[in-house]
Amino acid sequence: MSEEVGPRAPAERRTAAGRRHPCPQCGSRDVARIVYGEPAWNADWEAKLESGEWSIGGCVLMDGQADFTCNACETSFRRDGTSVPPTANDGR
Repeated sequence: MSEEVGPRAPAERRTAAGRRHPCPQCGSRDVARIVYGEPAWNADWEAKLESGEWSIGGCVLMDGQADFTCNACETSFRRDGTSVPPTANDGR
């Protein structure tokens, strides 16, 4: 029997982040962890980005940035479930 995980997230797209932190906007568990900084690119990074498990957040670190982004509705949010406006993540 398959488990209902969100309005647009098929079971194969549930991510590790989404199991612990579902999207506060749509409830989807298809959630990517936002990675900040300048990554050293390799095959593992590429696979996690392509699969939707990770999302690049930029190289500038600021207080209040989001920890996760929903792959279904594109809402960015913090670990506590607080939604973050897009401008809080891009330095504007």
